[in-house]
Amino acid sequence: MARRRPGGAHPLAGMQVEIRHLLADGEHVVLHTRRRLPDGPEIAVVDIWRIDEGLIIEAWELIEPVAHAAANLTWWAPAAV
Repeated sequence: MARRRPGGAHPLAGMQVEIRHLLADGEHVVLHTRRRLPDGPEIAVVDIWRIDEGLIIEAWELIEPVAHAAANLTWWAPAAV
C-alpha cells in the first residue's frame, strides 16, 4: 500500500502519464509510457504483463530517467572510420 505524504496527498497525485506504445500478443501485453510527477524528473517506463483468464499473473517493470536514456543509445551510432 502506498504511503501518504503529510497532509494526506497520495505520493502519485498529479502524475502525468503519456502512453507511447501498447502491444498485445496472446497472453502478453507491453505498455511503454512516459511519466512525470509535478516535482520529479520525466521517466520512461515499460510494463510487461502475462495475462491468464483475464488476470495479471506475472508482471515486470523497467524504469529509466529520460535524461539517461539518450546515453544508452550510443551503441546505435555508426562506428567512426
